[in-house]
Amino acid sequence: MKNYKSDVDLVEAIHRGESGAFEQLYKRFAPRLRSFAHTFVGDDDAAADIIQDCFVKLWLRRCELTSVSLTSLLFTMVRNRCLNHLKHQSYLSFDNIDNTSRGWESLYFVDFYGDADRPLLMDELRAQIEQALSALPYRTQQIFRMSRLQGMKSREIAEMLQLSMTAVENHINKSLAQLNRHFFRNYPIDLYLFAVVFLFEGFSSW
Repeated sequence: MKNYKSDVDLVEAIHRGESGAFEQLYKRFAPRLRSFAHTFVGDDDAAADIIQDCFVKLWLRRCELTSVSLTSLLFTMVRNRCLNHLKHQSYLSFDNIDNTSRGWESLYFVDFYGDADRPLLMDELRAQIEQALSALPYRTQQIFRMSRLQGMKSREIAEMLQLSMTAVENHINKSLAQLNRHFFRNYPIDLYLFAVVFLFEGFSSW
């Protein structure tokens, strides 16, 4: 299978209808997107369905793709779908969802990676992460830092701390849920998306 090294190459190949490029896109993003969706809906099956729906929609509308940040686009699509799911399940009030989603469509083509003020934003983001993590047990904080701040794999963390993989993943998911709530309450919607994408990719990739 051809390896598409850049997002631009991947977008162009998907735009042309190359199924191999779409498969590579799915393998690259689906695991993180599924975890992201789970923090909203709290259900593995619902999260999996949401991811599948988003990728199907993306493929069906591939001819509309242009040079965009795939990370921003996919996380935005999934979050919108999660909000719709919660809306239908009556977990959130209509007013809350309408206020949260206002202007959201304009973020589909925002590239958060090119922001000239990113160093300042990153410092603020780190400070906010530390503030949110301080409410969690020490072990949960430790595992999150090893995973997202140091870039360690879950298997490596489990071996080092002599824990099961399931225990490590539970600690990470608990941290992500806490951080998601913190940023959702305290940040405007565009910075909230930036923070969430950042958290799911980890500091080591930036």
